[in-house]
Amino acid sequence: MRIKVLLNIFVGIIAFMLIVGLILTFQQLKEMDVDSHIVNLNGKLRALTFRLAQLSLEKSYGMDTQKEIERIAQEYDLILNGLIHGNNQLNLPAATNKKYRAELEKIQHIWNRYRKVLSLVDDNPELVSELHEESNRLFEQTNATTGIAANLANANLSDVKSTQTILFVINALVLLAILFVSMRKISVPLNALKDKAIQIASGDYDTVIDSSSKDEIGDLARSFQAMVQTLKRKIHATNIIIETTIHSIEQHDLDSTYSTVVNGIQSLTEADSAMLIVVDPKTQQIKDVKPNDLPDYLVNELVRMDAGHPLLTGAFQHQEFREWRANQPEFPAGWKQHGFQSVWVAPLVFMNSTIACAIVLGKRQDWEDDTRHHLELISKLTAAAISAKSTIYEVEKIRRYLEQEVATILSIVEEFSRGNFAIEVNHQASDEEIARLYDGLRMMKVNLSNLIVQLKSIGTTLSDASMDLSSRSEELARGAQEQASRTRDLSAAVEEMNATIIESARNSQESSEMAQKAFQVAHEGAQSIDQAIQQMRKISTSVEKIQEMMTRLDSSAQQIGEIISVITDITEQTNLLALNAAIEAARAGEQGKGFAVVAGEVGKLAQKAADSTTEIKAIIDQIQSNTARVVKAVQESLNDAEEGIKIADVAGDSLQEIISVVENVKNMMQQLALASNEQATASEQISQNIEVINSITQESASEINEIARTADNLNSMVESLYESLNAFRVNENEATPQLRPQPHVN
Repeated sequence: MRIKVLLNIFVGIIAFMLIVGLILTFQQLKEMDVDSHIVNLNGKLRALTFRLAQLSLEKSYGMDTQKEIERIAQEYDLILNGLIHGNNQLNLPAATNKKYRAELEKIQHIWNRYRKVLSLVDDNPELVSELHEESNRLFEQTNATTGIAANLANANLSDVKSTQTILFVINALVLLAILFVSMRKISVPLNALKDKAIQIASGDYDTVIDSSSKDEIGDLARSFQAMVQTLKRKIHATNIIIETTIHSIEQHDLDSTYSTVVNGIQSLTEADSAMLIVVDPKTQQIKDVKPNDLPDYLVNELVRMDAGHPLLTGAFQHQEFREWRANQPEFPAGWKQHGFQSVWVAPLVFMNSTIACAIVLGKRQDWEDDTRHHLELISKLTAAAISAKSTIYEVEKIRRYLEQEVATILSIVEEFSRGNFAIEVNHQASDEEIARLYDGLRMMKVNLSNLIVQLKSIGTTLSDASMDLSSRSEELARGAQEQASRTRDLSAAVEEMNATIIESARNSQESSEMAQKAFQVAHEGAQSIDQAIQQMRKISTSVEKIQEMMTRLDSSAQQIGEIISVITDITEQTNLLALNAAIEAARAGEQGKGFAVVAGEVGKLAQKAADSTTEIKAIIDQIQSNTARVVKAVQESLNDAEEGIKIADVAGDSLQEIISVVENVKNMMQQLALASNEQATASEQISQNIEVINSITQESASEINEIARTADNLNSMVESLYESLNAFRVNENEATPQLRPQPHVN
């Protein structure tokens, strides 16, 4: 596979993974926000439940909380339905987790019962306890649902961590694959090619270059191998040419020189047969024929030929290289009969004078591309064999030219192996193969330069993407930290609320205890009032008896008064009788003195009785007066006692009502204390859940920081790749050059 195609595939994979990673990251972060929002709304449902419980208690005390209850109920319905079925206004999706949805539906079921009881509690106060039970169930269910939501948020957070880890591993593997491919496809082959170039430079032209790969390096290796083979052939041909030329110079006679030349030409061209026809430059007559592996009749046939023969005309007269095919009419029939298919005729020209003509016969129609060139070259060099200096100079020039070109090519390849593709390959070669080799080097330079520039661009893109990901991760981390800070503030506020609720619960407990004491005191007061009523009723009974006794006493006093009146009357009558007796005794004189004494004593007794009666009457009158006053006082006391009994009865009834009210207050205070304790417990759970949210936020911040570190690692890997690519020096503004025109060979 071509390196460019492979790298394009890697670039596509990296771009795809980056896009997928960004999409998954943003999607999962969005889901984390939704999960956090869901957990917060679950907590809000629980807070609304607390608030409804408080408002219900306040309403049971006679406070007007109906509007607030209806508002909270509407908000509760909106949030609960949004959590179950989704709500665009609240940015909530429909619940898809079966367990979580089932718990939400349980909340909805309990909430419907709670609202029903709440609507009936005004008409039936006995439902307060049932409302309290429904409130407790609602608390418990919302707590369970909030825990499930928090667990789901933690699970999504674990998914984010796993996804980011997988993406990081995949990106790392892709980058390692790019580095591996860069090493395996570029650096390693170039180093191997460099080693081969050093071997070739040291003279080892038999070295084999691995050119099995189908990429640009393989093309370079094949071109290099072809270059080596070309150089090998050229050097081999050059060696043959040089050796032939030197040996021809070293020969002491022309015949040996001719033989050396014809042998060299046949060896150089790898022809089946060859001959050298020596011509007199002036007469243009054949002077000598030096055949090599030719039958005698063919030699004789050639000997009979002259310079004007069509086969030789071009070579001798025009000094042109000629190629003859077996299908041409001028082609000798005898040659064709012996299987020769082609003939090359090369003039040996020196100083614009044709010295000889080399004839190369082959049983094949196609020759190597450089055979003609080699034949022309050896023809030129051997033509100069007459002049040693000029021949040596020409050969040395050719040798230096080839060595210079090889050294130049090796230096270029060595620069390429070191990663320097910024060097200019503007060398012009007169030799077609060398020129083609330079063109191949220029194309290789442009292709590899473009490839490295593209890799640097990819590295820059990856670096920018990783830096952008790192920047976004830092923004998300800052957002998570801000959320954690707000969560801590919320936690502090909840702690204060929790302290307030605990204080309220303690006050409610004290109020409940005071209400209990008030109930006991009221109950004892009711008992005391009952005892007072009983005592007052006993007093009333006693007063009635006293009144009855005083009535009887008054009646007795009246009877005594009547008796006193009778006694008074008797006393008065006795006084009258005593007076009459005294008068009669006085009349009787002495006989009546004794009777007068008796009458006097009777009168005294009557007077004493009258006095006593008067005193008794006065006493009786006083007794009657006192008795009347006592009776009146007793009657008033009786009336007061009856009125006191009535008042005590009213007070007892009022006290019973007070006892009932105090008992209700006591029950309400107990419920309030219980609700306050539950509220304190729930507030503590809220605080714990907020701590859970804070922990989740901290974990989110940690994961986001992990993403930022992953982006930094990716950026570091990209920078390492970029540093590796910086080892290759290229000219990024260089346009792909056009191959120079192929030189025309005359």
